[in-house]
Amino acid sequence: TGGLIVQRQILVLRDDRCVLLADAVLPTSGEDQPLTNLRYTSRLPLAAKVETEPEQETREIYLRDKKRRGLVIPLSASEWRVGPTDAALKETDDRHLLLTASGKGRLYAPLWFDFHSRRLRRKRTWRQLTVAENLRINTPHEAVGYRVQTGSEHWAIYRSLAGEACRSMLGKHIVAEFYCSHFEPSDGSHDDLVTVDDNESEDA
Repeated sequence: TGGLIVQRQILVLRDDRCVLLADAVLPTSGEDQPLTNLRYTSRLPLAAKVETEPEQETREIYLRDKKRRGLVIPLSASEWRVGPTDAALKETDDRHLLLTASGKGRLYAPLWFDFHSRRLRRKRTWRQLTVAENLRINTPHEAVGYRVQTGSEHWAIYRSLAGEACRSMLGKHIVAEFYCSHFEPSDGSHDDLVTVDDNESEDA
């Protein structure tokens, strides 16, 4: 409704024990329409015995019962709690995870879940990446990229919001709607995990 559509995406990396849950809010009309301000809210219910444990200085949240079972990272939020952010994650009084985000024209709201128990004890960080196209930096309503690091493991995530084009992120040239990889910072290489091309169904 309101000239907008929501595309929901669930990516399960079974060997990594990670899940990406993301919504893309996109206009139904063409590229020449004016960009409107967007405000996004998503609520995910918590299981009966699951409690949340927010990090004190950063914005990720642990999921736990008697011990930590998982970690939730709001990728589009700033990592540190100090300073401005376009997205935020918290628990509500009625026991839901509440993700809020704002954008202009188009919006991508991703949550990264890590359920590997040994990684929960390691240091981690995540960053919003620069996405470039024809020597121009893309705005967040055109394409977004993220890097997640836990210990020595790195993942790269890319999502186009304004059609497919040849764009670059972390030294990788991408012509796709969505891309996820293992990233090796020592040599800048990518081990491709998932690539989604919205033209595949038309070509089949």
